[in-house]
Amino acid sequence: MAKDHAKSGGHKSGGLKPGDILGRYELVARIGAGGMGEVFRALDRELNRAVAVKVLPSDFATDAERLARFQEEAQTLAALNHPNLLTVFDAGTRGDSPYLVSELLEGKTLREEMHGGPLPIRKAIDYGLQIASGLAAAHASNFVHRDIKPENLFVTNQGRVKILDFGLAKLWRGNKTSKPPKKSGSHPTVAVDPEAKTVIEERTESGLVMGTPAYMSPEQVTGEDPDHRSDIFSFGAVLYEMLTGQRAFRRSTSSETMTAVLREEPEDPAQFNINLPDGLDRLVRRCLEKRPEQRFQSASDLAFALDSLAHSTVGRRPTQASGPMNRWAIPFVVTLVGLVLIRMFFQTPALSLPEFEQVTFQRGTVMNARFAPDGETVVYGARWNMTPMQAFMSQPGNPTPQPVELDEPNSDILSISNERELALLVNRKPLWWFSGYGTLVQRSLSGGGRAKPLATNIQEADWFPDGKRLVVVRWDGALTRCFLEEYPERVPLLETTGYFSRPRVSPKGDWIAFIDHEVTRDSRGAVRVVNRNGEARTLTPVYDHLEGMAWNPDGSEILFTAFSTGEPQSLRAVDLEGRERRVLNAPVNMALHDVAPDGTLLMARQFELQEIIASVPPGNYERNVTTLGRSQLREVSSDGSKFVVIFFGQGAGNSYSTYLCFSNGDPSVRLGDGYGHALSPDERWVFASNYDPPELLLLPTGPEPARRLAITNLTLLEKDNLGNDRTRSISKLELAAASWLPDSRRLVVSGKEGTNGPQYLLLDTETGQLTEVTRPSQGVKSPTYFGVPISPDGKYVIGVVNKEFRMYPLEGGASWKLPGLDDCQIAGWSADGNHLYIHLRSKQAVSPTLQIKRYNLTKKELEPEDLRVIHPADMSGSLGEPAVSVTDDGKGYVYFSWRVLTDLFLVKNLLPVR
Repeated sequence: MAKDHAKSGGHKSGGLKPGDILGRYELVARIGAGGMGEVFRALDRELNRAVAVKVLPSDFATDAERLARFQEEAQTLAALNHPNLLTVFDAGTRGDSPYLVSELLEGKTLREEMHGGPLPIRKAIDYGLQIASGLAAAHASNFVHRDIKPENLFVTNQGRVKILDFGLAKLWRGNKTSKPPKKSGSHPTVAVDPEAKTVIEERTESGLVMGTPAYMSPEQVTGEDPDHRSDIFSFGAVLYEMLTGQRAFRRSTSSETMTAVLREEPEDPAQFNINLPDGLDRLVRRCLEKRPEQRFQSASDLAFALDSLAHSTVGRRPTQASGPMNRWAIPFVVTLVGLVLIRMFFQTPALSLPEFEQVTFQRGTVMNARFAPDGETVVYGARWNMTPMQAFMSQPGNPTPQPVELDEPNSDILSISNERELALLVNRKPLWWFSGYGTLVQRSLSGGGRAKPLATNIQEADWFPDGKRLVVVRWDGALTRCFLEEYPERVPLLETTGYFSRPRVSPKGDWIAFIDHEVTRDSRGAVRVVNRNGEARTLTPVYDHLEGMAWNPDGSEILFTAFSTGEPQSLRAVDLEGRERRVLNAPVNMALHDVAPDGTLLMARQFELQEIIASVPPGNYERNVTTLGRSQLREVSSDGSKFVVIFFGQGAGNSYSTYLCFSNGDPSVRLGDGYGHALSPDERWVFASNYDPPELLLLPTGPEPARRLAITNLTLLEKDNLGNDRTRSISKLELAAASWLPDSRRLVVSGKEGTNGPQYLLLDTETGQLTEVTRPSQGVKSPTYFGVPISPDGKYVIGVVNKEFRMYPLEGGASWKLPGLDDCQIAGWSADGNHLYIHLRSKQAVSPTLQIKRYNLTKKELEPEDLRVIHPADMSGSLGEPAVSVTDDGKGYVYFSWRVLTDLFLVKNLLPVR
């Protein structure tokens, strides 16, 4: 960070100086120091970026307790990922001194930002909302900061608040009870400066005092074990100071300050700020309640309350209801009169509330929607009811859509040029969520003539303003890479092993905005821009869910819809310098599709339905066994009695949460954070993975602790070009699915390493070693939605190569083709391993019936025989055919349906027209 929050100290960091090298980092300048180490500006020589390096002083390196504290800080920060928390990139050791590498922040601390006085109310609420959102993310990962104060809050030049210095953070378990209060009359002995210096630690009868006196919670003062509500108290003290310019608890000595925290109420903040809204006054007081159970019970609730106040225009009345005018009200009245005069003489437009007008009324899903050049007609691709994807036109006031007559089946709209030329995606095949690929064609919106094919394997596209060029997202299925490039010149811009979405060309045609998703099949992403020269910028942090995108008509900002853990779904705007603001919050899932020249927004309200339908014991009749909204089924046990489900709703964290659910109606059990894949045969563990930090997890179904295995520490046993065994380390492994072997120790995982194509790997959870089952060049991928199809005896796994189903022996040897299996999905094995249950895929995008067949592995060259036909009650809005799992006795089944019902709206009076 350019100006570090740490105060100068007298310790030396092992004689380090600018110009020294720590691993791949070159120290450039010393920018701060404190009790936990020195901070340097440094250069990451591999990535050519500026970073901050924090080094533990050499005279502390032999202190086991301080060293443990530094390591705890590194692990704490590395485990957290949120735009309002300091991002940690790396950690290492130089000699006996460890160091921590983080992002370099440009700006100032909140203490410096306040300049000894209050902040404007709007700014204080904005900063408070960001701090609360960061705390919500930390608390969701079971971390309590314990030292929230203005010195540990950094405001970047872009107005983003970062919570710093988790050196006092302590892992908090939600089921942990606080220690009993200490006996009255006993106070901790501390030796600190009363001007809010940090109390490093002090033993008392009840526990360990850690924090800063003016911002400590009562439970910290008494030496109890604080939980997340302690941070909410400290937050209240900081917010009080931002609004009033005064500390809530400031006395002449630290002991008097802590006594005030325990026994006294802060002065009425309205005495210092007459314009303070009543609701904000109450919010601050609730944060500063002495008893934790009377405060906000979560930082998420606190953030929601702040966000509501941010959109309120109700001011606080003066404390005097009648009599002479309060002297503090005179400047307010003068300002109000001035605003009235400005309005009278300069005709400043009045603030209008947003207006919403519904455009579509059918039951189904809209994939993409755009304004026609007239700024009123809406053209979109939709699948209404059970019909195939088709392009439609709608106009406000007319609830009946008009089909766009096309010869090509399953068509979706991608973009419309100023000359009314359509860029369409035809023969669309689904990939994940709203992603699909097909053939890009060009056709006039006015009708007449056939469509002109342009390119294949295209996911999305957008016209340049000249109407002659397109930017396209092209998917390479064999390599599972995604390319952003210009068409027809095929000018390459960027490529990724994740995927790109929503490419939008700026009104001037000089920049292309897009969403960069690092992980395939995941909606998290960041807003980036790139120009024709390949210059790319990342404008936002990574959001847990980021979908719609469009440029403001004047090209000054990029609008997008996104949310992160603990935050509401919102429409946001960011400029090319990375300055970001919220435009609109909403309690429903929404996505931005387009913006008209007059500032009217075209948005979709999306109602998601994730349903698990089962026909298994008890009863063997079809019933809905869904227990969680915004969730996804990952695996079904062989008898259909248990399901592994991931939850990705608000509060799930940036790596999701894994649940074990039951078909008999028992309550679901939360197993922990992580993306769950498979339940072990002994039902003791669920294998899961995390994206950030990258790690593999074994989540226990019982009282045992979770087990972690860092993905970057794995080793791979493979064959070289001569067929000899060799071992090497794995740098990056992106998992798609996994299945256990009968020993409940090993798994076969389907994933890809770096830029290599997908393959099957055998993972030993005891040793962390991976062994090749297939080679990346074979293009193997899992044909089943729930996991990797392993035979009941654990000897074979099924993969797909060039649309051929092949059987691979796990003990080594050649694979062989399974004839007669085309356009299907493996739905399970019979208990004896002699039969496969398959779900025959429909030629249509979505079929009203699910065809289940049985394939006899002992009789080759035979057609699969019919087993049953499943008739889902409603498939409207389905993003693809449901994934089916058949029980090992062939009598029961479970299927997972993911449907999104969409309504398009016009939103007016939300953007200023410049």
